Amino acid sequence: MNPQENVAILKHVSTEKLKLVKELLELTIKQKESLLAAEDNSTELLNRIVEEKQCIITTINHLDYDFSSNYDALLDSLGLKSLEGIKEEPVKGFKELKLVISEIMTVMQKIKILDDENHRLAIKNMEAIKGQLKTMKTGKMATNSYGKKYKESPSIFIDRKR
Repeated sequence: MNPQENVAILKHVSTEKLKLVKELLELTIKQKESLLAAEDNSTELLNRIVEEKQCIITTINHLDYDFSSNYDALLDSLGLKSLEGIKEEPVKGFKELKLVISEIMTVMQKIKILDDENHRLAIKNMEAIKGQLKTMKTGKMATNSYGKKYKESPSIFIDRKR
């Protein structure tokens, strides 16, 4: 395969990855909104979002594998060890490829920031739920103690004056 074909494949794979990464960003935003909402169905929505994100990540992993093998083939055909730092265009379409990759990196940084915020929100929500469960458990114990029958035991010692 010639370098031109490799670059074309790399551009196609990168463009597909960019679309998926943008979808991942949208799902991450929805995930944050769901974590901020105090609705009963937010858990179901969160589960659905996580499943969708996992499917997209699996597809991205396959694209990364395709990208890696074509990138290595391009380097071999050009006789280079890396394309980083190259200012000129060794093959037609290379500049467009670099732009797509740069946009992917920008979106991935946004996703990372949102994921970190989502992680903090999830921990905060779990702590709040733990506190509510503890309060409910204490309340249940107090309520149960009112329902018990009082058992009066006879006195063992009887005071007598002699």
